[in-house]
Amino acid sequence: MTNKKTKHIMAVILGLFIVAYNWIWFNKTFTLSEGWAEFYVELMNRGKVPYRDFYYFLPPLSLFEDWVIWKLSFGYFIVYRSWRLLQRVFMAEFVYYVISKRVHPIVAFLGGILSTILLSANVYDLCGDYNQTQQFLVILMGFVLLKYVDAVKNESSKKYLWTTIAGAIGGLMFLQKQTVVLASFIVFGLLFIFLIIIKFEKSWLKSLISIAMGALIPILPVGLYLAVNKAFGDFIYQVYQDTSSKGGLIEIAFGKLGKVLGDNVLFILMVVGLVVAVRFFATENRKKIAYGLFAGVCCLTGVFVKPFFDDFSTTISNIGFDANHGFIKSIYNNGLLFGHMTKIMTVIFLGVFVWIIYHVIDCKVENKEYDFHALVLAFTSTAAGYSTIMANGETFVSVITAFIIIPTAVYLMFRDKQDIKQLRVPNICISVFVLLIFVICISQKFVCAYAWWGDTEASYWEKTETVNIKSLKGYKFSKEEKYKFEKLNELIDYYTDDESVIWGFPYTKVYNLFQQNYNMNGFVPVEFYDVCADDFAKKEAKLLAENEPDIVIWTDIPGCIEVHEVVYRNGNPLGQRAIQKWFSDVKDSDYTLVGQVGNIFVYKLNNEVAVDYTFITRKTAKNETSYYPEKVSFVEDSKLEGKGTVKRPYLIQSIEDFEYFRDQVNAGNSFDGIYFKQTCDIQLDSSVSWEAIGNSEENPFAGIYDGNGYSISGLYMLSDNDEDLALFGWITGTIANLSVKNAWIGGQYVACIACNGNGRVINCYASGILYGYGGGGIAYCINGPIVNCVGMVTVEKGMASGISGFCTNDVQNCFSNMADGIDIDSGEPIDANTAKLLNEYVKEYNKKNKDVKLLEWALDKNGLYLVKEE
Repeated sequence: MTNKKTKHIMAVILGLFIVAYNWIWFNKTFTLSEGWAEFYVELMNRGKVPYRDFYYFLPPLSLFEDWVIWKLSFGYFIVYRSWRLLQRVFMAEFVYYVISKRVHPIVAFLGGILSTILLSANVYDLCGDYNQTQQFLVILMGFVLLKYVDAVKNESSKKYLWTTIAGAIGGLMFLQKQTVVLASFIVFGLLFIFLIIIKFEKSWLKSLISIAMGALIPILPVGLYLAVNKAFGDFIYQVYQDTSSKGGLIEIAFGKLGKVLGDNVLFILMVVGLVVAVRFFATENRKKIAYGLFAGVCCLTGVFVKPFFDDFSTTISNIGFDANHGFIKSIYNNGLLFGHMTKIMTVIFLGVFVWIIYHVIDCKVENKEYDFHALVLAFTSTAAGYSTIMANGETFVSVITAFIIIPTAVYLMFRDKQDIKQLRVPNICISVFVLLIFVICISQKFVCAYAWWGDTEASYWEKTETVNIKSLKGYKFSKEEKYKFEKLNELIDYYTDDESVIWGFPYTKVYNLFQQNYNMNGFVPVEFYDVCADDFAKKEAKLLAENEPDIVIWTDIPGCIEVHEVVYRNGNPLGQRAIQKWFSDVKDSDYTLVGQVGNIFVYKLNNEVAVDYTFITRKTAKNETSYYPEKVSFVEDSKLEGKGTVKRPYLIQSIEDFEYFRDQVNAGNSFDGIYFKQTCDIQLDSSVSWEAIGNSEENPFAGIYDGNGYSISGLYMLSDNDEDLALFGWITGTIANLSVKNAWIGGQYVACIACNGNGRVINCYASGILYGYGGGGIAYCINGPIVNCVGMVTVEKGMASGISGFCTNDVQNCFSNMADGIDIDSGEPIDANTAKLLNEYVKEYNKKNKDVKLLEWALDKNGLYLVKEE
């Protein structure tokens, strides 16, 4: 069979694979966070001009793209998603044909399969969105530059045609997303400068002019439209000047890239050192030196990949084959291996980046001809990765870049190697790697295909229900998801008419689309924390206060706003706090809760329409984030060292500091969002009854207390009037990494660490004696999660459990010595495997969260203990 025929057959199989793989979650994943694009489009359909009449955080090309796709979807979300999947197939096929010109079709096909799997290897892939279009524009730019370098090499005048087209694509990037145009300008600009320096491009000024002229082709008509509608200045300000939703412009452009390079500097220097050593210092013993250095690189690379293989070993050892889909669930194992996919993509991205350095040095030293096609593809991959680094709040490359980065890596390794016999071993190795990645990633799609802030999808097997909503025809839902969409939609329909305003916070817009209601009392359609700038959020709060919406749909996402404040504001408050404060002030007086499913709360404005229909699945559910926390900072002469931020927490360095901290809380300083870190073991006076931190419901502790692996010993508490007692009396914040040892607590309802409130206790240890009517080793009655904790308690009187005594709705991965605990949860029995299970959770948590770093556990002859951070 000829390579040409093989190429076409592999292309057909690749397309079929993409559709089949995506189909697993294609019609079984619909989320609350969908509908943003469609809501913006419907505003435009009603004559509103973006930027002038409503806030929009992206350039207008995404709006136009979504307008076209939504028009062709006829109001059905499943059709909209089909168009996105079609775009995905086209992009993968396009790249496949580009690289298969110099790569054997079977190898190119394997690269296409791997890129298909990895590009959706995240917990929020919905078969494509504007980020996919961003990658498409970068790929198109790379293709045009390939044509351009061919034209220059052949001394063809068509090179100006290609530079004009490149400019037009750059103009589209300017109109599509800020980060893609900035990354492309920097990366492709460096490539163009390099071509000038090596005198490949001699008439560079003409080429530069043609690029500028091409960029004006898409920009001018859009600029004219915005200017005529008096929206141009608003466009420039909202999109390119006011970048506070993502942090400062310099931080967006260079800060996160610096972090990526800094986190992997050893790997980069190691490979660059190899190149320099081989090229500059090796003479007749070059091969021996090269082999030696290569062996060293392999050893050091092993250090980098060791965490993956450790987690792989853990997963294999825990594989189960029970009837309840045990094999797939054990492979997923709470994302233990799946979490490495972004790291794999980042390593490949860095490999391509290092290859550019290698190739330039190699060709310069050896006086060889540059491989311009390979360089163009490598720069294209760098631009694709760089643009996603700018956009996300983490120091990694987004997996969506697999569209181009994976095929480029395959191209760099296997270009011009067409002998299939010589490729047999590489093909086998690639196939095994692809199969491994496939098994890891497909397990995630079955167990939990989507999990984004406050919106976690049920498993594939639970999706058996349909809903009576026209725009959701074709989708399958779990029973709770059916309630969430269908029942709450019926409720909203019951209490609204054509003039009503339905407002969702921080991101829910799907109910507006279900109701075909696009009325607004404000200016910002979506107020989510990293898409709405602070000044606009504050103005929105004032507009909402002046004209309150008829229906409020509030998605309760504890910790979400705090994490965004840490990542994007260096711990400072977001502008959305003003919206939170407005609703907190009016919720109980102006609104009535009429609906609740999971973390979705629906409130009706108190007016002449009586409340005679509700749908509430859990009456005890509490909307935590609808309460505005009054932040009270320390006075300037505070005795504690630090600033109270995540990077510079207030330090608890002695028993005096700890008592001072307690007294401040009990005086009314809740310290919401303020960070504390313990730096030493503290021995309390066991002859004196300790006064709880947060001694009343009016004075809770609302900050983040990180015990840092240290302990509080000798806690003694005794009540003469049947009080509820614990080290922390009332909490609405977080207690983490703290050990409370040898406690003795006697009262009505007792616990070692926390007694009452709505906070959380995570990664803590408690031991001691409980004496009371009831209690728990870790906590007694908190309406928040207790996670990854260990309780070693003795009950001298009363009913108690090893972990939680009452009220707690969420106890995860906790262990205790009380197998017969009652009420809520005593956790799992402690055995030789407990430390391993605790540390698996720690690793997974630290991968996904930045609010507090959990410490690992260890086991010695005295039992389990937290390992202090050195």
